[in-house]
Amino acid sequence: MKKHLFTAALTVLAVAACSKENLEEQGKETEEVRGIEVSANVSQATKTTIDGVNVLWAKGDRIGFVADGYSVVDGSSFYAIKDEFDGKQSATITVPIKEGVEVTDETQIAFTANYPYFETTSDGTQVIEIAAEQDGQTGKWGKMSAEFSGTKAELVEKGLTFTHDCAYIDFQFKSSELNGCPVTKVMLTSLDEDKHFTGKTIMADKILTESYNYVSVSDPVAELSTEWQGKLAVVAPVDLTGTKVKIDITYTKDGAPLTQTKVIDGSNLQAGHKVTLKLNLDKTDFNVISFLDTNLGELLVSNFDTDNDGFLTMGEAAVVTDSQMSSFISSTLPNSTKITSFHEFQHFTGLVKTPNFWNNKVKIGKITLPPNITTISFNSFRGTNLSEIYSTHGLETIEAYAFYECKQLKNIDLSSVTAIGQSAFQSAINLESVGDTPKLKNVFRYAFRGCSNLKSINLSNLLTAEAYAFASCGVESVDLRNLTSAGNNMFDGCGKLTSVGSLKNLTKISDYMFKDCRTLPMVSYLTENIGIYAFQNCNALEVTNEQLKIVKTIGNGGFNNCTKIAGEISLPNIESIGSAAFEYSGITSIDLAGAPITEIGQYAFSNMNALKKITISANVGKLGANIFYNSKGLAEIHMLSATPATLDTNTFADTSDNFVIYVPKGCAETYKAAEGWSTYADRIKEEQ
Repeated sequence: MKKHLFTAALTVLAVAACSKENLEEQGKETEEVRGIEVSANVSQATKTTIDGVNVLWAKGDRIGFVADGYSVVDGSSFYAIKDEFDGKQSATITVPIKEGVEVTDETQIAFTANYPYFETTSDGTQVIEIAAEQDGQTGKWGKMSAEFSGTKAELVEKGLTFTHDCAYIDFQFKSSELNGCPVTKVMLTSLDEDKHFTGKTIMADKILTESYNYVSVSDPVAELSTEWQGKLAVVAPVDLTGTKVKIDITYTKDGAPLTQTKVIDGSNLQAGHKVTLKLNLDKTDFNVISFLDTNLGELLVSNFDTDNDGFLTMGEAAVVTDSQMSSFISSTLPNSTKITSFHEFQHFTGLVKTPNFWNNKVKIGKITLPPNITTISFNSFRGTNLSEIYSTHGLETIEAYAFYECKQLKNIDLSSVTAIGQSAFQSAINLESVGDTPKLKNVFRYAFRGCSNLKSINLSNLLTAEAYAFASCGVESVDLRNLTSAGNNMFDGCGKLTSVGSLKNLTKISDYMFKDCRTLPMVSYLTENIGIYAFQNCNALEVTNEQLKIVKTIGNGGFNNCTKIAGEISLPNIESIGSAAFEYSGITSIDLAGAPITEIGQYAFSNMNALKKITISANVGKLGANIFYNSKGLAEIHMLSATPATLDTNTFADTSDNFVIYVPKGCAETYKAAEGWSTYADRIKEEQ
């Protein structure tokens, strides 16, 4: 705000102690006086002396006394006159002075007071009231001042003067929506740099203070209600004809300070007038939007200021449509515009979705959404450098690429969101929190891929998630109890994941779903189908034999490099096993007895150095190449079928040198004579 040096101000003078130096220089003790006796005999004959004014003392708000340049009365140099001059042309009062202040006959006193007055008619025979320009209030106001020395004075005799250089402003408020909320401050600001709340007072050579282009009053209303209430708040020396004045009303709601704004014509604050400003805080069209980014504000005003008054009100912002805002962003806003803050966006309450800032390469630091926004649109904040976004609690849908590569964004509240589109937060590498997300049901591919600092997200009601939805995230624990469809690589590379809850509503753990989740210790429920490399490199994963009994299919590398899956397992329901399904595990025995599996593919049990024994179902009719490749500890292969399965040329290649093939009783010769089996005739033995 602009400020200038001038003599005197609204509160007349600053609070301080009366100077003692003068008394010491005089070298004599003076008796302390506890009051200043002031009389005002405004006789008929003196009317012309004070500009034809008949003083109405009873309506005076307060009077100020300054001694030797400093206040001598309590209360910011003012003393309320109450009823002392009620209805009188002449009265005498004793003004109490502050404790510890000394006033003598030599002490210079300045008297200043603001009063309403009546003005005589042109013939001098009738007194009439002058109506103010707003709300039908009456009265004119001026400032009286006089100067004297000592502890007693008759003001008229001391040269009482009267000027019209002040306005008395009466603030009145009401609100049903904010019922019970206190108004803590109201401020008036001149929007013309050459016109200020200024004036003059006596003792100009001693009383110097700074003049601002605003005036304010604190706590005008304790509790708002549906009835008008307020107080005679400000006496302002002014000269504001022809300019605009902005009124900022600050109130407290839910413990937080909020501000509403209105702009009025400065002519309503003419010097010499009393003005009542009635402000209904429920009416948004009274509220002017003040833009922190002035360049952005000027462009928005030029596009959406429908009454052409040079300001954008909340009412004008509220009727802007989605298409109008999109057009403004793409066509009016200069390419590559940098916006530090756009919190004023919240006042465009007619919008239901965000515009696309990315198409015009706009950069935004901070933004607050309007309350009716339910959708963050496709590409909306993509690559915008967005660091903070507020009022997102009403969002329902985040469309594709909405926050793609928003590398500065740390927090966002997605508590009402039900769907998050493809790559919506992909590569938002500093995203730490999305709030509680109990309503989230669908997450599309790559939605959070690369959000390495995102440690937690509520997926308890998630139904579907597409490929790579949370790949390379920092999530540590998720609850997938209601998940019915999981895309490939859903948690691929989530190296800090330790818990996923139950997977009982899935029919398949998808391909690469938990690949490289190296800290995942367990899953409470395995599905019937395990996808390709679903748990590859889950080094901490332990799976029980009971869990594996329900599994029907295991894709290539399904449990590849799951080194803690160990001991004896049985797969009575297995139908197919892909290559390297248990590669590098610690399994010592595999039992496929009774399993419906008909073929075991190549490299199915490769690189299982801990494997000692395997029992192969009688339903298996074909064994592929290199089934036990590099499983050097294999000692026993139990074939349950009386009919030898078809062998690949290299079925037992690169296996241990000492394994024994056990076949059903009475079937040894059949196996030894069968094609491919004859090569291992010396290893074939019948079960005992």
